[in-house]
This record gives sequence, C-alpha cells and structure tokens, in this order.
Amino acid sequence: MSISNGLTNKVETSISLDQNPTGIAVNPKTNKIYVVNSDSDSISVIDGKMTKPISNLDKFRQEGIGIETEKEPTDIAVNPETNKIYVVNSDSDSISVIDGKNDKVTANVQIGENPTGIAVNPETNKIYTANSKSDTVSVINGSINKVDATISGFDFPQDIAMDVESNTIYVANGGEQFSDISVINGLTNTISDNYSTHGEAAHISFDHETHKIYVTYFFYYFVTVIDSDTGQEILNFPVEGPLEDIVVNPATGIIYSTYLDSLLVIDAESGDILNKITLGRDLGHLAFNPATNKIYVIDSSSNYLSVVDAETLNLETTINIGEQSGGLAIDSSTNTIYVSNSNHNNVLLIDGKTNDLMIPATLNSNPSTGGNIKCSGEKIITNQQIRLKYNSMCLAENNKGYQFVSWVQNIGDNSTKSIISSPISNSPFDFILNVLDNNSTDEGSKFIVNSSGSYTANFQALPPPIPQDSLIALYTLTAGIFSTWFIPNFARWLNSISQRRNMMQYFTKLTNFENQIEIDEDPEELRKKIIESYAKGKISESHYKILTEKFLDIYKNNKSA
Repeated sequence: MSISNGLTNKVETSISLDQNPTGIAVNPKTNKIYVVNSDSDSISVIDGKMTKPISNLDKFRQEGIGIETEKEPTDIAVNPETNKIYVVNSDSDSISVIDGKNDKVTANVQIGENPTGIAVNPETNKIYTANSKSDTVSVINGSINKVDATISGFDFPQDIAMDVESNTIYVANGGEQFSDISVINGLTNTISDNYSTHGEAAHISFDHETHKIYVTYFFYYFVTVIDSDTGQEILNFPVEGPLEDIVVNPATGIIYSTYLDSLLVIDAESGDILNKITLGRDLGHLAFNPATNKIYVIDSSSNYLSVVDAETLNLETTINIGEQSGGLAIDSSTNTIYVSNSNHNNVLLIDGKTNDLMIPATLNSNPSTGGNIKCSGEKIITNQQIRLKYNSMCLAENNKGYQFVSWVQNIGDNSTKSIISSPISNSPFDFILNVLDNNSTDEGSKFIVNSSGSYTANFQALPPPIPQDSLIALYTLTAGIFSTWFIPNFARWLNSISQRRNMMQYFTKLTNFENQIEIDEDPEELRKKIIESYAKGKISESHYKILTEKFLDIYKNNKSA
C-alpha cells in the first residue's frame, strides 16, 4: 500500500503485509490504519506516524502487524469513538471485531451470507453489513458484539452508506428484480422507504453536507443523484462507461470520478462534464482531501499515484507506488494518504512533514541492568514500542560489569532468532576492563533496524573485579613469573580483542550488503580482505568460519531470489 503526504506528494514508507491487501480504513483519533489481506485472512495494522521517501519500491518491503481474521476479509470500517475496527469476512459470513488499543480480535460475530459492504454509526455504536447472498442487512450492537436485528427485503445488496445525523442507512441493491435504494430507519431497524434507480446498483455515496445520494451501476452508464430527504431523483446524467470510483467535493458540489484513462470532473447540479483529465490507461480508486483541496488517483497501468489540484485541475505530480495498487484512504488530520498494494503486499505512507520512514519496533535490554540502547545517537526507552527511522543505527552500550553478547529478534512463543552475535571472551584478563570501567564499543553491538518487530540486546555479567587488597597480594605472588607467563598471555588477550573487533566490522558490512544497504567496497573485494585477514592472524579461525557461512547464506538467498 502507498501512502502520500498531500503537501509534498512524496512516498514515505512501504510496509509489507500479508497476501492481497484489499480494503483499508483509518481511525483519525488514534492515527492507525487497518488493511484487509483477503488471501491470507488477516488484518495489518500500521501506525499512521510511520514515514519515509522510497526510491526503489521493489527493494523495500516492511512488515506490518498482522491480525488473523476469519476467511476472506474484504471490507473494513472504523468507529473512532470506541476505537473498534470491524472487518467483513465474506467466506465465513462474519465480522471480526478488533480492539484498537491492543490490535487484537475480541470477537467474531456471525451475520448473513456473503457480506460485502459495511458501515458504522459512531453515535449509536451500531454496525451494518450488506449480506449479498442472503439478501439481508445485519445490525450489530457494538457494545455487546451481538446481532440486534436481521433485516430482510433486499435483492443482492452490494454497498451501504450511513447518514449519522439522521440515523438513516442507505443500501444499494444490485439484483435484477429489485435494484432500488433501500432506506433503513436506524431507530426501528426497518425499511422505511425505497428510492427508485435505473438498474443494478453497484456503489453508493452519501454527501453529509448536501444530503445527496450518488449511485453508480454495474451495466448502466449513468450517475443518479437523489435527494435523501425526499427520495426524489435530482439528476441522472450519462457517463462514458462504467465508473471505477466516485467522490464528492462537499464545499463545491463537484463530483470526481475515474473512467478508463481519465479523471472526470462533473458539475453535480447539471451533470455536465467540466473537465476530462487524461492521467493514464487504467485508472482506479480516487480520494479527495478537503483540507488541502487535492485529488489523488491511482493508475494501475503505470503504477503511479497522480496528484491533481482541485482548484486549477492541474496535474501536480505523479508518485511511483508499485504494481497492483488498490485501495486508497486519506487521514485529513495528518494530511497523509494510504494506498494498498496487492502485488507487493505492502502499504506505502507518504508524508511531507519529515520525509522519513518510521518503523514500529520494540527494543529490549536483557537484563535490564546490562546496558542501554541508543538509536541515531539518542538514548531510547526500552521494553515498549517506539518508532524509528528506517535504517536507524542502534547501539547497545554495556554498563559497568557487563559485556554485550548478541542482538536477537523475538518471533513469538518465547522464541528468538539470532541477528548479530559477538564472540564472548572468557579471558582471565577481562577483569582489567571492568576495573577501568571500559565500555568500549563492540562492532557487534551495532544493529541497523530496517524492519518492524521486537528486538533484544543481550548482555552478560563479567566476573567481579578482584579487590584492591587481593590485587596487591596477587602482584607480590606473581612478580616472579610476570615476565615468563603474564606478558605473552596478556599480548594474546589484546590480540583476541583486536580479532573480535575486526570480525564484527566484516560481519556488519556483510549484514548491510544482505539488507541491500550500500557498503563502501565491492563484496568480492571484501571476501578477499577477509581471507587475507585470516592468513595474517587478524581474525581467528572461528571468526573466519562465521564470516564464510554468512557469505554462503547471502549467495544462496540471492540465487533463490
């Protein structure tokens, strides 16, 4: 999914989701984005503050936080008042209820067959689903997650819209026998009226400013405008073909719609096409941001998001969002645009305030007294989720009496995956560093964060320093053998520290190369340097084996890719 900031029109981040992300919704109060992954039966949750420009989308895939739902989630809606997210599961005839506080499914509510559209009334805390196969609409009580009522009398209901102010629900019927717009009274949960249309309705949109209903069709190339207060048709104007999407500018009453290669600008009062802007070959979803007066249009053929100034109708810029881009949503409070991408199974966020990709991550210190963690030079709060810039360099700094051991990724079920390990020294001379309070940086303690998740820096306690009185006695005892034993072993100990430092420098470069981060030398030249360092004793045999295995892993991964 691509996300674009309306001020600068730059892509900021890409978040890898599960398979075939389709629907998308935004909670403006918590600034979280929820994306439906229909093929993998899951929901991905993205913190809306994540940002960064992406230069090569194919090389960047960032994992979101996956939430498993029931079968084939297809649509999604948010209640910002309760911070609850509702997901339609078409194959399992249910909706999944997600608590936005902890991003967990708290209930799965059985509804009618093959639900498609969904709408939420945040004032009454009621959820409505259009169930196309059972020709019903389910009314769910959001307080108890139970079905309050099942309303019948529909014909292949496809889409649903909500007038929160009057507590009225509008349902688009796509059946051949009955294709009117059904009007539901939210107080009685009964059909109070039916508004006539001209064919099998496909999409319905409600303008809260003008109280007008806009209807598009599967096979009828017209747009019908209905007065929601009277049910009378105000306008029915032809279009050039089946429209992919339709939105309304509430301030001007202008309709924006996509058809084939063009963005149509339509006068809602007359139905006249005011302008036709050619943007690509296969335009899909579009969105309008009233705060910035910008229109965003997806062109799936060229893999771009077009940004149009609604006042001048000029194309301002195009943004590369990758192949198979689908859903589009805007958070006007942050001026952030979100685009789902089914081919790459990801989400792109575009925000012009910082132009930085922010990755949600939790960094832990084990034990908590073992040391601190700094990212991009700033000390961070450990053991809670934070947001980091993409490719942040994080450094694990050991406290006095500890040495750094490893970075691991926490993968659930109390399991971890090793990322970077530092060879542990058990030399009897390590106490000297402890006495001197030397916490010199081990190259292995540096970790580049380029994917979301939970990571732990492990530390190990060093042997306690020898008391000063004992040191004096030890010095007296060992003075005679100092020249024959201490000096050679001390030299070997110093050499082992140098070897370990050299090894971790090479390991870090290999890790950067594996993560497609530029390094200052060719990988083949790096391999030759490693061999040369081993031959000259600058790294040990065990270090050489670790680096060789790392090279083989990178080669296998590149070959399989």
